[in-house]
Amino acid sequence: MKTIPKTCCPVIVLMAAFSVQEQTLTYSNSIVVPGGTAPTVLAFNIPQFNLSEGTLDSVSVTMYSSFYFLFTYNGSSASGELTFTQTSSLSFLYNGSDVLSQRNLGPFTFTAGLPSQGQSFTPPAALTLQGQSFFSDVADLAIFAGTGEIPLSADYYNEPTVTWTSGTVTWSLDDSATTAAVVTYNFTPVPEPSSMSLLMLSSLAFLYRKQRQRSLA
Repeated sequence: MKTIPKTCCPVIVLMAAFSVQEQTLTYSNSIVVPGGTAPTVLAFNIPQFNLSEGTLDSVSVTMYSSFYFLFTYNGSSASGELTFTQTSSLSFLYNGSDVLSQRNLGPFTFTAGLPSQGQSFTPPAALTLQGQSFFSDVADLAIFAGTGEIPLSADYYNEPTVTWTSGTVTWSLDDSATTAAVVTYNFTPVPEPSSMSLLMLSSLAFLYRKQRQRSLA
């Protein structure tokens, strides 16, 4: 095993003391995306990583979601049977069109005898984990870096179908998806100028002392 000369140890110890450790920076946001037969796309508005903070090493995106709908109908002037069916789809989109995670629900079916009026709904639920993605490729990291917002959005739509035997039925649907995204930046910070100056001055002082000892020898 190679032995490090004692005269080198002060510099090595000093450099280790000023070594820069990787740090993390986390942003999160939640949005409620209304349902509809046409997809609704909303951005999360999460800031990009500012390169003045340091060098971006990797990024993780964690996604959560929950769903809610309230179906209301009035079939007082109808007869037979009413059937309500719904399917829904929620996607987390990255960079415009890349799907990071997709969740499909349904079909959910509700039936009722007519004439009648009433409701069908899903109770409010807590957010649950939908997916997680990691990025370390140079091209991806370039997209996450800057002074604007990252291209991360939620895309949600539903496909309701209501049928009945005869008569007149009026109905409405209140439908939405609650989504949340947590973005964690793993980065190596830029050393503080004062720390760098102290390291340089200490190194120069040590080298000067070493050179002077050689001159006097």
